[in-house]
Amino acid sequence: MWKQLEAAAFRYCPVVYLCISLPIVLFQVFVLPPFQGADEAAHFLRVAHLTNGHVIGERFGEFSSGGPVPPAANMVHPPFAYMLAKPAAKLDGSKLTEARQLFWRGAERPSTFETSVIYPPLMYLPAIVGLKIGQVTGKSVLDSIYMARFLTALSAIAISTVGLALAGPGRATMFVLLCFPMTLHLYSYVTQDALLISLAALIAGLLSYAYASGKRFRLSSGLLLSMIVGCMVAARTPLFPIIAIFLLPLFAPQIGTVNPKWHGDRRVLYLALSTAIAISWVLLGAAPVKVPFKLEDGISISGQLDFILGHMTHIPSIAFNTLEFYAIGYLQQIVGVLGNLDTPLPQWYYGLAVAPVFAAMLGDYMRPQNSMRMRDAWLILGLCVVVAAAIFAAQYLSWTPVGASRVEGVQGRYFIPVLLLCAICVPCRLRARGGEDEFTAAVTSSSWLIVYGYAFYGVWLVPRVIFSRFIG
Repeated sequence: MWKQLEAAAFRYCPVVYLCISLPIVLFQVFVLPPFQGADEAAHFLRVAHLTNGHVIGERFGEFSSGGPVPPAANMVHPPFAYMLAKPAAKLDGSKLTEARQLFWRGAERPSTFETSVIYPPLMYLPAIVGLKIGQVTGKSVLDSIYMARFLTALSAIAISTVGLALAGPGRATMFVLLCFPMTLHLYSYVTQDALLISLAALIAGLLSYAYASGKRFRLSSGLLLSMIVGCMVAARTPLFPIIAIFLLPLFAPQIGTVNPKWHGDRRVLYLALSTAIAISWVLLGAAPVKVPFKLEDGISISGQLDFILGHMTHIPSIAFNTLEFYAIGYLQQIVGVLGNLDTPLPQWYYGLAVAPVFAAMLGDYMRPQNSMRMRDAWLILGLCVVVAAAIFAAQYLSWTPVGASRVEGVQGRYFIPVLLLCAICVPCRLRARGGEDEFTAAVTSSSWLIVYGYAFYGVWLVPRVIFSRFIG
């Protein structure tokens, strides 16, 4: 019985994910008030800018950049700003009525959105299509935003589901991460995080499938994957170390199938292509419009760099102080701090998250299956650690006052893509066996029950939290 239960739980995991993610995400798509997701207003302006055919932004001055957008794009978000970081503020229905009077009319006007103008188009593609549909069909700006949210949500869920369906080793741990309220919340509004996370799930699923099947990537698949990774790095530059996954043996052709002298060249090609895409965008798309900001708070990239170079011995204490002060907050944000980081879940829910994570990792570890070699797992885990360090370094340079004793501006959601890659390293020690005993099947199936129970509870909890916070 245990074997059949475990096999069914594993096989139908992608279907269960759809049953959980669709109601949670679609509820938030239409119930979460406009611009109440983290940085949604800035992302929306960038999407409006891209929708009208402007790929690269403009620099208006030393401290200002953005680009031309329709007049209504600048008028639609201020009516909802009163709710940001004010948990007691509720949605005023008259604001929705007011926003629905705004349409895509009039000549474009310059708009400033310094924080999002540096991002490339690919991660916004579903939202761009949504806004364009709204424009073409004569919908209001607000209804176009809901369409952009809807297509972003469907795209992110679909890509994540494919990643889960492909995954063998690490599937349960990936499932938990993709079902966390934070992940599903990011899928529900206009932001580049939705595709960043879902594409990371797809990459993790492809790697897991390759290890489980013993197959290596074909040239076409490797080229496509390298382009995806390059675009992800262009969207979030601290992910740059992830490009080194193309050093894995999976990306080299099998000896005997091609001329041996080409054995390593494919990996060089993948590395070069993904690096070229990322660097090209950084140099041509981001650097010309990136401006310093928060100068009034003592933030200076050059000043901070000088401080670090002159005080290298302070780095360990800065890291320790940061983790001591913020580590719990990062973990809570990975699980879920919704809205504009102003809508927490019940405290007990964060503590309870340990159970499904541990259960998923245990189930993945004990399930008999082919998995990666230890050296490959250590490479991926090492890259993820370097990415985490790069995230902290980037925020220390660009978001932290010069000489501060801890890093500011880091958010837990930044780590979700790399955690998905870590998930497939969980079962790296266990090799496929001839059969599965009843004890192992009982443990793995029990793990799935814990994982599914926690995830299904979110279907009730998340809508309740969102409704209570924003509607009343």
